[in-house]
Formats: sequence, C-alpha cells, structure tokens
Amino acid sequence: MYKFNICNISINAFNKIFEDLILALKGSFIDLGYSCTVSTNEVKKDAVNILIGSTIFASRYNSLVDKIGSHPFIVYQLEQLDEALGLLPEWLEYLDLLDKASWIFDYSPANLPFYKRKNWNNKVSIVEPGFHRCLERFKPLPNAEIDVLYYGSPHPRREKIVNKLIEAGLCVNYQNYVVGEDLVQLIRRSKIVLNIHAWDVLSHLETVRISYLLSNRCLVVSENSSHDPYDGGVVFCDYDNLVERCIQLISADEGVRSTIAQNGYLAIRKNDFSEKLADLIREIHTVFDNKIVNTTTISLGSTTSGYSYRNRPEIVNLVPIKAKVILDVGCSGGMIGASIKKRQESQITGIERNVMAAMEAAKALDFVLCGDFFELLPDLPVNHYDAIILADVLEHVLDTQGLLFLLRERLAADGALILSVPNVRHWSLIKHLLEGGWDYQDEGLLDRDHKRFFTARTLVQDLDKAGFVVVADSATVTQDWKPSQQLLDALEVEGIVPTDGLLGCAVFQYHLVCKKKDG
Repeated sequence: MYKFNICNISINAFNKIFEDLILALKGSFIDLGYSCTVSTNEVKKDAVNILIGSTIFASRYNSLVDKIGSHPFIVYQLEQLDEALGLLPEWLEYLDLLDKASWIFDYSPANLPFYKRKNWNNKVSIVEPGFHRCLERFKPLPNAEIDVLYYGSPHPRREKIVNKLIEAGLCVNYQNYVVGEDLVQLIRRSKIVLNIHAWDVLSHLETVRISYLLSNRCLVVSENSSHDPYDGGVVFCDYDNLVERCIQLISADEGVRSTIAQNGYLAIRKNDFSEKLADLIREIHTVFDNKIVNTTTISLGSTTSGYSYRNRPEIVNLVPIKAKVILDVGCSGGMIGASIKKRQESQITGIERNVMAAMEAAKALDFVLCGDFFELLPDLPVNHYDAIILADVLEHVLDTQGLLFLLRERLAADGALILSVPNVRHWSLIKHLLEGGWDYQDEGLLDRDHKRFFTARTLVQDLDKAGFVVVADSATVTQDWKPSQQLLDALEVEGIVPTDGLLGCAVFQYHLVCKKKDG
C-alpha cells in the first residue's frame, strides 16, 4: 500500500487558503486506510508526493522541477489553464512542472481541452474537491447582518459587481485576503456568499471555495460556469444578473434561503472526497508501482462479507410504511435502505464505520456519514427521525447505553427504533461452552468484533434504562432444535427451571420495535 505525502508548496502566507483542501485530502486518504503526511516545501522519498498550493509561482521562485529530480509526483492543479488568458502566460515555468508530473489531479473539467492540446490528457484525472467531515465546522447565524460576502483575489469584473450591490443599498463585505477563524466568522454572519469568475471567457467553477461553503450550509450565488456538479444546490445566473438575483434572495423569506442552502449541503454530501480518491488510486497505481517504497497491504475489513450486501427483509418489514425520514446506524452497504426506498418514498441517512462499505451505501442512500457513531450522532438533528434502524450494531459497541441515549434524542416523539441483536443464549453457544469452547469467528454469534452479549431479558433491561419500551418483537429461530424432556428433567434436578422451557435457546436473533417511554 502506498504512503502519501501532501507537499504544501508555499512561497508566502497566501498558501493558507489551501489548508482546508489539504485537510480534506489527508483525511480522505486516512479514511481509505492509507498513511498520509503533510509537509511544507519538502518531498518525501518514501511516499507518493502530491504537490498542492502555490505551485505555479514556486515553479519559478523555488525551481521545483530541478529540486524534485527524478522522483515521481502528482500535481494537484488548481489554476485556470489557457495559453492566452489567466496566470499561465506570465508563468510559463509552470508548464515544465506539469510536463514532468507523473500524474495530474485537476480541479476543473474545463481544463481538459488544454491538456488535450498538450498531449497530457492520458495522465490527468478530474478531482473536484468534495465533502469530508473535517470541512463541516459551523452553521451560518440566523438573522445575519451581512447581506452579501465576497472573498477572493481582486479583479475589475468582481469589483464591478460588488460596487453595484453597494449602490443597490445592500450590506456588502468584500475581502481580498482572509483565512482561518476570521473567515469563518465573516461567512457565519452572511446571508449570501458570492462567487464571480476573474475572466469573462474563463468559466472554470471555483470548486475549492464552493465545496467548503456548501459543507457548512451556506447559500452560494455564482456566476454561470462551464458545469454544475451541485445538483441545484448553488444559485447560478449570468454575470449581468448577479446583482438582481442577490437582491431577490435578500428580499425573500429566510426560509427560502435556508432551503437552498440545505439543498447545497445535501448535494455536497453526495460528492464524497474519499470515494473519488478510491477510484483514482485504482487508476494511477500502475504509474507508481515499483517506484515507491510500499509498506503494508490495505485491509477492507468485513466489507466483503455477506452481511454488507443482504437485503434483510425481516428488518425492512418492521420499518413503518409511514416513515419518511429514516436513519440507518451501521448501514453497511446500504441494502436495507435500498429495499425501503423501493417500497416507500423516504429520505434515508446512513452512518457506517467502514469506509469501503460506506462508499457502497452512498450509491443507494440519500447521503452517508462515515466515521465513529459517537462523534457523528451529536451533529444530527434531535426529535427528527421517523425511524432509526440499528441492525446488528449494539453488540459491537462498548457503551451501549450511551449509543441508545444518543438515538433516543434523535428519534421523533412517535418514531420507531428497529433493532436486531444476536442471542448469546442460543443452544449452539451453550453446547459449545459445555464442550469447553468459545472460539471467535469472522461473523456470526461469536463475531470477533462483538463487545457485548445479550439475552432477551438483558436486552430489554438495557432498552428500558435508555428510555425505550418494546412494542413489537420477532425472532429468527433455529427450527431443527428443541429441548428434550430428558434435558429439562436433568436441569430441574440441578435446581434450574427455565420459565420459557428453554425455548429461548432456539432463538438465533431478536428483532425488536421500540418507542420512546412517556416522559
């Protein structure tokens, strides 16, 4: 497996504008199971180096081509490329860097004609910045006092729009260079964040900026671009209509603006950065094989085991038909949600710890969060979900009470918690234990990852402590086993008289529907 190093090319403080993209890139590689470091102006010889930042300027000032030597590298290209317009005509040394690059990640498909003219298109991948959870840091303030914010490098056609907005009486904030917490506070206080191209004939969309804004539920108004990867989540219009469109949105109810911003957030959530990189790594591996010091092999965990791709009709049938907003915790490959969506109109959010399974689920569900349940759940809305699914998850969690409390907070007042849990009282385990065994396996009742074990009674007790009451139950039962009278008599001699006549020992797995307890 490759080691990656993101080399932040810096010649001055301006490179700070790339820090969020670098964090998202690093986080996505780590989520995929790769080692990834970040350096400043330093190439790591035991890694695949990705050059990002002020690469166009450093090509001249830092003599990048000479310093890198023969070591293979990737350039994450973030400039508008044109022989006559933009920055490139004044910084031709950049062409030498792109020519020598082993591969190029480019932020915009609008640059593809340039690569084709240079005969470089066979080593270029379009990598538009997408969503990573590290980008989601804040929410805009209600009743924000700034009507329109524009931040970015100055240019006459940008300043023209800003001046017209001011003349129209709007509260406008125009910033040339602002980063970090200062930028966050400006964005939070703004109703609209404006995106304007620097050149009228270069319509490359500023995806680095926009992906960050959408990840934080901001309303973005942008000049029309060469393409729209955000599925209606950004308000696009012609340059000459930008002022009028901003005025219309400022005059509208806050609910209108909030709906557009939420659509943008949902759109960027589907544009997952890790998924993009997983596809790219498969594409470029032949370029770097045998040229980099490889370390370990990537583990896909349990993603390829059957549970990730089972429909689980016994769970689907427990989900209320009227449920419209559903949360699937531990959604695996998304098959349960996919079955529900075929049956009823619904919006389903999935949470999954395994990156590869989450990427599979993202193809079926409305959007998917990847990471630790305890870190992600607190950011989800409370009293919101009509149904929450917890299929074969509780036994994998140390703090079962903590997880159940988090889910109870997020369940709507009349919502349903649907869960399935394996039964540690199953006869096969008792027999195995009596024979002196307790051998963990890749999956099943003794899955290696099981942290907790439940019987029907202890499961109901845990649910009761967390504020749930069981309203319906069913079970997967081993049909070919039932206790003999001889066994029951022998147990009675030992003073053991099971209230259920050991019928619970035939249960392989319990399926419960729970509601919130009153009060």
